[in-house]
Amino acid sequence: MFNKIIRPAAALPIATAILSALIACESPVSTDGYSWNISSSDNNSGSMSSEKDSPKSSSSVKESKEVPDTDCEGETGKPWNGSTAKKFACGSGSEGNPYVIKTAEQLANLSYVIGAGDEKYKGKYFKLGADIILNKGELIDSAGMPLDSTADYLKWTPIGKSNETPFTGHFDGNGHTISGLFVSTKGIYNGLFGYCECTIKNLTVENSWITGNDHSGGIAGAIGDGAVLENITAKVSVVSTYTNAGGIVGLAEGISNNVKINNVKSYGKVRSQRFSGGILGIGSNVEIKNVKNYAKVTGNHGTAGIVGGTYIYAATSNAENVGEIEGSSNVGGIVGIFGETGTIKESRNSGKIKGHLAVGGILGMGKDMSVQSVANRAEITGSSRTGGIVGDASNLKVEDVYNTGDIYCAVSAGGIIGMNWNGVTRNAYTTGKNKSIPANFKNVGLMIGVNESTTLADYYYIVQEVSDTTWSAILDEVTDPVPKETSDYGNIVAVDTVACCEDYPIIIQPAMNIEKWEIPAFGASDGGIALPKTSEEMKSKDFVELLGSEFVYDSKKNDGYPVLKWE
Repeated sequence: MFNKIIRPAAALPIATAILSALIACESPVSTDGYSWNISSSDNNSGSMSSEKDSPKSSSSVKESKEVPDTDCEGETGKPWNGSTAKKFACGSGSEGNPYVIKTAEQLANLSYVIGAGDEKYKGKYFKLGADIILNKGELIDSAGMPLDSTADYLKWTPIGKSNETPFTGHFDGNGHTISGLFVSTKGIYNGLFGYCECTIKNLTVENSWITGNDHSGGIAGAIGDGAVLENITAKVSVVSTYTNAGGIVGLAEGISNNVKINNVKSYGKVRSQRFSGGILGIGSNVEIKNVKNYAKVTGNHGTAGIVGGTYIYAATSNAENVGEIEGSSNVGGIVGIFGETGTIKESRNSGKIKGHLAVGGILGMGKDMSVQSVANRAEITGSSRTGGIVGDASNLKVEDVYNTGDIYCAVSAGGIIGMNWNGVTRNAYTTGKNKSIPANFKNVGLMIGVNESTTLADYYYIVQEVSDTTWSAILDEVTDPVPKETSDYGNIVAVDTVACCEDYPIIIQPAMNIEKWEIPAFGASDGGIALPKTSEEMKSKDFVELLGSEFVYDSKKNDGYPVLKWE
């Protein structure tokens, strides 16, 4: 199911069986701040002293100061010449006196010493003292592809190129930018960093191209136990030819300590066959908050604006996608496929989502988790199991949600959930319409397509009527000609022939009054009630009270419809 990262000491606990079961059931997809123990050293030996090894008085601690960047070696502003510096600009690698990197050659030195497994640099602190240019000029075009022959670019070796030689230190971009990054391999762990159990913060990477077979990310190919990424922007094209591509990270796996991704933004393009995400390709034991994706994300299985797929545990909050997302199965604005245990909350999608099976404005497919206080404001297109919030839901808790996007799907489709099994859901409204052709409707509802064994309350929708002008597609091929004036053909209603059909009439099913037909709240349901409202009623303060405390009235937002209080 996934390409597991195998550590020499222990194997990672990946719940392969859980995700296998999920996929098998398909049919023809603010940080609180983080700190470390402070120690200081006044030399550039690369050793880190501690209070235990070298006790110091409080006055001596105060006298230890970080070396000013102006006293560091290195001429800034020049593109990388392909060489590697023999030392860093200055510093000792402690938190109070980090190694300072001012040139591309010094950055290359970091890649070298980590890749060589030099123990002296494990767990050390590094900081950029200037912007870094790895390749001069524009690397990628408007489609996110390299402008010139790849032979013309200097190829970067990721810092911590494998899980056997990971980067385990702390990297502070210090508000600087790394540009012109070019990574092109047929291997795994592709990015500015390859594999890290580290901290990366305060950094922008732009005008860059990263491609490899597995685990590719705009910042890191893979991050492991306890890693923290925060205050980061990536403007990068990322491609994994097989699996796990993310605008920020390809794969994130925590074990005893959760991985944390906070306050990051992604632009550019992301593509992979399996598990593509604007922020993260796939992850477990990961916490993601305050993130935003602008990148266009494409893939096959598990494609989304924030996280392509998760397993074991994940929590996503304050996330927003505005990029276009296109995949095949398990496609979502926030998460493509959610394994089990975790939450998506206080998040919103406003980018167009297109897929085939299990497509949702927030979540494509999920099991045994919760979706709370979320909104979709964009159109969603799918072939089956498609919803404004969730495409395919199994044992989900879905509360305090709304959808204003139109749905283009004629099989198991709903404004809130496409296919809903054994869930608990309440406080939801939709104003979106189903724009599919009614002739092909099967289990289509304005709220839920298929609703079985679900506890449901406080669902509201705006009535949608369809007429004969909407019914304009061939349901089945008529083998025997029918007179054009005939209005009834068994249980099938025939209407006028159009140019596409010549001798055969267009037919629609089932037989009913084609002048006016209301799409039901539920396409198929064994219980639950949804109430119709007018647009004016939904824009009232009284309606907000019906929805509950998570909603607020604000006539200047969302075209006057209720919004969530975090918005």
